[in-house]
Amino acid sequence: MTLIHEPESWQTYWRFGVGQTVRDNLLIVARKTEESPIIGFCWVDAAMYHDHGVEEPWWCLNALAVVPDYRRSGIGRSLVNVVKRQADKVGIASIYGVCYPSTVDFWSAQGFSVTARGGSLEADRLVRLKDQEVKLGPLSDGEGDCMFVRANELCAPDAAHLRVRPG
Repeated sequence: MTLIHEPESWQTYWRFGVGQTVRDNLLIVARKTEESPIIGFCWVDAAMYHDHGVEEPWWCLNALAVVPDYRRSGIGRSLVNVVKRQADKVGIASIYGVCYPSTVDFWSAQGFSVTARGGSLEADRLVRLKDQEVKLGPLSDGEGDCMFVRANELCAPDAAHLRVRPG
Protein backbone atom coordinates (compact mmCIF):
# COMPACT_ATOMS: atom_id res chain seq x y z
CA MET A 1 0.00 0.00 0.00
CA THR A 2 2.97 2.35 0.07
CA LEU A 3 2.45 2.98 -3.64
CA ILE A 4 -0.88 4.64 -2.90
CA HIS A 5 1.01 7.95 -2.79
CA GLU A 6 2.49 7.44 -6.27
CA PRO A 7 -0.30 7.85 -8.87
CA GLU A 8 2.03 6.80 -11.72
CA SER A 9 2.28 3.38 -10.00
CA TRP A 10 -1.46 2.90 -10.29
CA GLN A 11 -1.06 1.93 -13.95
CA THR A 12 1.47 -0.78 -13.09
CA TYR A 13 -0.10 -2.53 -10.12
CA TRP A 14 -3.33 -4.46 -10.60
CA ARG A 15 -4.86 -3.31 -7.33
CA PHE A 16 -4.92 0.34 -8.39
CA GLY A 17 -7.76 0.17 -10.90
CA VAL A 18 -10.55 2.51 -11.89
CA GLY A 19 -13.50 0.10 -11.57
CA GLN A 20 -14.53 0.19 -15.23
CA THR A 21 -15.37 -3.53 -15.46
CA VAL A 22 -16.52 -6.30 -13.15
CA ARG A 23 -12.96 -7.69 -12.92
CA ASP A 24 -11.30 -4.31 -12.49
CA ASN A 25 -10.20 -2.98 -9.14
CA LEU A 26 -11.20 0.40 -7.80
CA LEU A 27 -9.13 2.74 -5.68
CA ILE A 28 -10.66 6.04 -4.64
CA VAL A 29 -8.78 8.66 -2.68
CA ALA A 30 -10.06 11.75 -0.86
CA ARG A 31 -8.08 14.97 -0.60
CA LYS A 32 -8.99 18.52 0.32
CA THR A 33 -7.27 19.76 -2.85
CA GLU A 34 -5.42 18.04 -5.65
CA GLU A 35 -2.08 18.92 -4.06
CA SER A 36 -2.95 18.09 -0.45
CA PRO A 37 -2.18 14.78 1.28
CA ILE A 38 -4.64 11.92 1.08
CA ILE A 39 -7.17 12.09 3.93
CA GLY A 40 -9.07 8.92 3.07
CA PHE A 41 -9.24 6.06 0.63
CA CYS A 42 -11.32 3.05 -0.35
CA TRP A 43 -10.03 -0.03 -2.17
CA VAL A 44 -12.28 -2.58 -3.89
CA ASP A 45 -11.48 -5.62 -6.03
CA ALA A 46 -12.87 -8.87 -7.42
CA ALA A 47 -11.16 -10.93 -4.70
CA MET A 48 -13.30 -14.07 -5.04
CA TYR A 49 -12.54 -14.17 -8.76
CA HIS A 50 -8.80 -13.59 -8.33
CA ASP A 51 -8.40 -15.90 -5.31
CA HIS A 52 -10.91 -18.68 -6.01
CA GLY A 53 -12.11 -18.42 -9.62
CA VAL A 54 -15.65 -17.36 -8.68
CA GLU A 55 -17.20 -15.93 -11.85
CA GLU A 56 -19.98 -14.00 -10.10
CA PRO A 57 -19.88 -10.19 -10.39
CA TRP A 58 -18.90 -9.50 -6.78
CA TRP A 59 -16.59 -6.88 -5.37
CA CYS A 60 -14.81 -7.10 -2.03
CA LEU A 61 -14.46 -3.80 -0.24
CA ASN A 62 -11.02 -4.52 1.20
CA ALA A 63 -10.23 -1.25 2.90
CA LEU A 64 -11.86 2.00 3.88
CA ALA A 65 -9.78 4.44 5.87
CA VAL A 66 -10.08 8.08 6.88
CA VAL A 67 -7.42 10.07 8.72
CA PRO A 68 -8.56 10.46 12.37
CA ASP A 69 -8.91 14.27 12.20
CA TYR A 70 -11.42 13.88 9.33
CA ARG A 71 -13.54 11.04 10.68
CA ARG A 72 -17.27 11.65 11.17
CA SER A 73 -17.20 14.36 8.51
CA GLY A 74 -18.87 12.33 5.73
CA ILE A 75 -15.71 11.34 3.87
CA GLY A 76 -16.16 7.60 4.50
CA ARG A 77 -19.80 7.80 3.46
CA SER A 78 -18.83 9.67 0.28
CA LEU A 79 -16.19 7.11 -0.61
CA VAL A 80 -18.65 4.24 -0.11
CA ASN A 81 -21.26 6.07 -2.22
CA VAL A 82 -18.77 6.33 -5.09
CA VAL A 83 -18.14 2.58 -4.80
CA LYS A 84 -21.87 1.81 -4.84
CA ARG A 85 -22.51 4.03 -7.88
CA GLN A 86 -19.60 2.53 -9.81
CA ALA A 87 -20.64 -1.00 -8.85
CA ASP A 88 -24.14 -0.35 -10.14
CA LYS A 89 -22.73 1.15 -13.35
CA VAL A 90 -20.62 -1.93 -14.20
CA GLY A 91 -23.16 -4.55 -13.01
CA ILE A 92 -21.81 -5.72 -9.66
CA ALA A 93 -24.34 -8.04 -8.01
CA SER A 94 -22.87 -7.87 -4.48
CA ILE A 95 -20.35 -5.81 -2.53
CA TYR A 96 -19.06 -7.45 0.64
CA GLY A 97 -16.33 -7.16 3.23
CA VAL A 98 -15.23 -7.62 6.81
CA CYS A 99 -15.64 -4.98 9.50
CA TYR A 100 -15.01 -4.45 13.17
CA PRO A 101 -18.05 -4.72 15.46
CA SER A 102 -17.53 -1.04 16.34
CA THR A 103 -18.33 -0.06 12.73
CA VAL A 104 -21.59 -1.99 12.32
CA ASP A 105 -23.69 1.17 12.64
CA PHE A 106 -21.66 2.87 9.89
CA TRP A 107 -22.13 -0.02 7.44
CA SER A 108 -25.82 -0.37 8.28
CA ALA A 109 -26.32 3.36 7.65
CA GLN A 110 -24.72 2.92 4.21
CA GLY A 111 -27.36 0.34 3.25
CA PHE A 112 -25.37 -2.81 3.94
CA SER A 113 -26.64 -5.83 5.85
CA VAL A 114 -24.21 -6.78 8.60
CA THR A 115 -23.69 -10.11 10.34
CA ALA A 116 -23.34 -10.56 14.05
CA ARG A 117 -19.79 -11.00 15.35
CA GLY A 118 -18.42 -14.22 13.83
CA GLY A 119 -21.32 -14.38 11.36
CA SER A 120 -21.04 -15.29 7.71
CA LEU A 121 -22.44 -14.64 4.25
CA GLU A 122 -23.89 -17.08 1.74
CA ALA A 123 -24.90 -17.06 -1.91
CA ASP A 124 -28.61 -17.15 -2.71
CA ARG A 125 -28.04 -19.86 -5.36
CA LEU A 126 -25.33 -21.96 -7.00
CA VAL A 127 -22.19 -20.01 -7.83
CA ARG A 128 -20.40 -20.08 -11.19
CA LEU A 129 -16.81 -21.32 -11.01
CA LYS A 130 -15.11 -21.37 -14.40
CA ASP A 131 -17.28 -23.80 -16.44
CA GLN A 132 -19.27 -25.26 -13.57
CA GLU A 133 -21.75 -24.31 -10.90
CA VAL A 134 -21.06 -25.17 -7.28
CA LYS A 135 -22.57 -24.61 -3.90
CA LEU A 136 -20.38 -22.10 -2.14
CA GLY A 137 -19.70 -22.68 1.54
CA PRO A 138 -20.33 -19.81 3.93
CA LEU A 139 -18.01 -16.83 3.66
CA SER A 140 -16.63 -15.94 7.05
CA ASP A 141 -13.70 -13.87 8.22
CA GLY A 142 -12.86 -16.55 10.78
CA GLU A 143 -11.66 -13.97 13.30
CA GLY A 144 -14.83 -13.06 15.17
CA ASP A 145 -15.39 -9.78 13.35
CA CYS A 146 -18.52 -8.97 11.36
CA MET A 147 -19.19 -9.14 7.63
CA PHE A 148 -21.21 -6.69 5.58
CA VAL A 149 -22.94 -7.10 2.22
CA ARG A 150 -24.97 -5.07 -0.23
CA ALA A 151 -26.74 -7.17 -2.84
CA ASN A 152 -28.14 -5.39 -5.87
CA GLU A 153 -30.89 -7.59 -7.29
CA LEU A 154 -31.32 -5.21 -10.25
CA CYS A 155 -27.73 -5.71 -11.43
CA ALA A 156 -26.90 -9.03 -13.06
CA PRO A 157 -30.23 -10.73 -12.29
CA ASP A 158 -28.84 -14.09 -13.50
CA ALA A 159 -25.93 -13.89 -11.04
CA ALA A 160 -25.76 -15.26 -7.53
CA HIS A 161 -26.09 -12.59 -4.87
CA LEU A 162 -24.56 -12.63 -1.42
CA ARG A 163 -26.66 -12.25 1.72
CA VAL A 164 -26.28 -12.57 5.46
CA ARG A 165 -26.40 -16.22 6.46
CA PRO A 166 -29.11 -16.88 9.02
CA GLY A 167 -28.17 -18.50 12.24
